[in-house]
Order: sequence, then structure tokens, then C-alpha cells
Amino acid sequence: QVVFVLNNAAGGEVKIYTMTGRLVRKLSAPPPAPYIYWNGRNDAGEKTARGVYIYVIINANGDKSEGRIVAIK
Repeated sequence: QVVFVLNNAAGGEVKIYTMTGRLVRKLSAPPPAPYIYWNGRNDAGEKTARGVYIYVIINANGDKSEGRIVAIK
């Protein structure tokens, strides 16, 4: 399980993409949630394959953060 930390308590969303840019999962948290959790599954509820994924965190105020996740199991 991956925990994404939002920069404020106003909620936000996380989008997770494959390295080719295909959207795997979109997660959101309503205010006042400071965290978003991802269980490694796609929008259909299936486990994602091993590999590198890109995440984009968008806070309610519009600030963005990006990074990579490596799924090894």
C-alpha cells in the first residue's frame, strides 16, 4: 500500500499512470483528508503489473507534485 501526503487539509487527488502515459487509477480525498491511499490496483480493481508508475498529486489549491513508484511484487 502506498500513502500519498497532501500538502494541506483541503483534500485533493492522485493520478497514477504507466510509463507510456495510460491512466491506471485516479484517487481522491475530500476535505479535510491529508492522505490518499493506493492499494496497487487499477480502476477495474485488478492488481497492477510489476514496473514503474508515475504519480501526480494535485492538491485542492492546484499545486502539483510528481514522482515515480516501483511495483516489485
